Amino acid sequence: MKVWSLSLIQSTYLSFEEVQNTHYVSNNNKITKVYLEKTIKFDEILFLIDLFPHMKYLQIGCPNNIDIQIFVRVILMKIISIFNSKLLLLAFWVGVRIMKR
Repeated sequence: MKVWSLSLIQSTYLSFEEVQNTHYVSNNNKITKVYLEKTIKFDEILFLIDLFPHMKYLQIGCPNNIDIQIFVRVILMKIISIFNSKLLLLAFWVGVRIMKR
């Protein structure tokens, strides 16, 4: 699955229906390869890891100005915290231009 970018709404609480929909998608999808074209937020990556538990390959496009060591550390901590994570390959493409609208 290729995703250009994500726009996550900062929300503290999800409705019951939103929680049910997220659990349904997470439990029933069979997506194993995800490519996020551009990202600048940890939350986007962590969301994808939670949403696609069968994901084996994750490729992420990052801008030049990102602290890649911290970025990788946060993602690896998330992966380690997941029991039975299936993620086998984590690839970064550094140097992606982020266009502002």
